[in-house]
Amino acid sequence: MTARDKYLIKIKKIADRRDPYVWGGQGQLLRRTPIYKIAEMEKNQKDYLRVCNYIHSRVSLGADMRDCRIWDCSGLVTYLLMKLHVIGGDTTAQGIYNMYTRHISLDSISPGDLVFKGSDVNHITHVATYIGNNKIVEAKGRDDGVCYSLFVKSQWIAAGDPFDC
Repeated sequence: MTARDKYLIKIKKIADRRDPYVWGGQGQLLRRTPIYKIAEMEKNQKDYLRVCNYIHSRVSLGADMRDCRIWDCSGLVTYLLMKLHVIGGDTTAQGIYNMYTRHISLDSISPGDLVFKGSDVNHITHVATYIGNNKIVEAKGRDDGVCYSLFVKSQWIAAGDPFDC
């Protein structure tokens, strides 16, 4: 099994679990992260309350949150790539674009490739993973957590292959 295959299995498992999004989240176990730490990470009360509401709604619906981790978009991607020894350290969405991907056309992406949002390639603000069939997995935000989304090419400005460094 290739690193790409292992990456896709792991990221889909996280999306299936619907792990929470927290600004600066890098895979910390939710159950071991004190609530005050999440408040510090979020920086403002409105976003902190959105995270709390998301977690509460998931628990209210019967979700087992014991194995959940907290993520932001780059934290999710770099954590998994570091675990697979594809990259050496954590970085931002811009850093992933700059250092760890072979840039490819959005028309020729394959499952496991990364897609990027931003105002231009020097101002990348979001990263997600293409999983095939016009779907991505992304740490979308405080109201959605890590989830599956439809890949709409016009919403993305670049793509890259992290397994061909």
